[in-house]
Amino acid sequence: MAVIPGSVRVGGFIAPSDSTDTYATQSEEWGRGGWRTVADITARNAITADRRKIGMLVRVFDGGTGTEKFYTLVGGIADGNWTEQNFGGSAPTNMATVSTAAVTYYVRSDGNDANDGLASDSGHSLLTIQAAINKLPQHINHAYVVDIGAGNFAGFGMTGRNVNIQGSLNITGALGQVTLGSGHRNSGTGGAGSDTFTLVDLSGVNDWTANELRGYLLYVPSRGEYRVIRNNTATTINCVGAFGATLNGLAYQIYEQKTIVNSVTPLLTSFCVIFLNNTAYRDSLYANNLRISTPSGKGGFLCKDCAPQFIRCRAGGTGGSGGAFLFQTISGEVKMSDCYSHDGSSGFNFFRCLGVSSVTRIYAYNFSLAGILCQMSLISSLTYAYSDNKDRKSSCRERV
Repeated sequence: MAVIPGSVRVGGFIAPSDSTDTYATQSEEWGRGGWRTVADITARNAITADRRKIGMLVRVFDGGTGTEKFYTLVGGIADGNWTEQNFGGSAPTNMATVSTAAVTYYVRSDGNDANDGLASDSGHSLLTIQAAINKLPQHINHAYVVDIGAGNFAGFGMTGRNVNIQGSLNITGALGQVTLGSGHRNSGTGGAGSDTFTLVDLSGVNDWTANELRGYLLYVPSRGEYRVIRNNTATTINCVGAFGATLNGLAYQIYEQKTIVNSVTPLLTSFCVIFLNNTAYRDSLYANNLRISTPSGKGGFLCKDCAPQFIRCRAGGTGGSGGAFLFQTISGEVKMSDCYSHDGSSGFNFFRCLGVSSVTRIYAYNFSLAGILCQMSLISSLTYAYSDNKDRKSSCRERV
């Protein structure tokens, strides 16, 4: 047998000097993992990393108030991985087994995962998206929202939740006007020559650099509509998909996703940034206004065995085989609108999806394998789907 490095070898179990002794042989606070009892959340978070282990269970007395709670580490050992447990007649689940009312959890760059997440100020908001996901009940029968502010955030994952038909889960980021270089304007008015696809700036002197607006969102406040920008010249903007009416005479603004998710999910660290698995029924799970800045060799969004809707999301820089958006083995409906993917191996990937039903106004740019790839999927509605890959391969295939 091999010697365990760094260990102190023991030839037998630790015991008192004889069977009549009454003192303890060990203290829980010095061990790694297992069971722990602490006074409050601050003491729970003070447990050092060397003494933490996924699956450990901590009983928190809440400073002697009598309201005790139980937490376990799920998917990692950071503070955001503490997940509340309830013990009833069956195995523990996250928080309440079934939702009882609509709830909004707030995530902000100045938050703290020890907070309750029920308001947007720094004293209540959470720091990580995963901490908000961990607070979700197992069965969601009401309207739940994870409201994420502007800033950079770690990746997150969710698996095994039931977002029922009468409930919903909306994971939404922040939008804001883009700041352009060289004094270029991020707003104006459409002029003569504009139509439902193309905006010609009324001033005629914006002098945008060619294609500097690619991937941003053209927003028309009077219509409440957004479209992904496909390309631009010095004074014109071409959009992915038509607006409801001509843009001539309408005020516009150029927007971007201000919520950036830029590290791998703790549930699937070898593959992607956001992982949604075995969650949601039709028209009940939404991801809005998120930008995924993918680490080298990783994928962006991976959705498996769920029915998501992606609105105004962006993923780029993917270098791995997973691609920017990957929908896999989905029996429900996949819905997307006004989404953009760029740079890497593949953009929008639909694999074994039985209901690609309402995918519209999507744009893939500069991928080495395929911009839009559909394999063994049933496609009933794919409109305004563009792929510009320069001299690279671009494909959109359907195989049922």
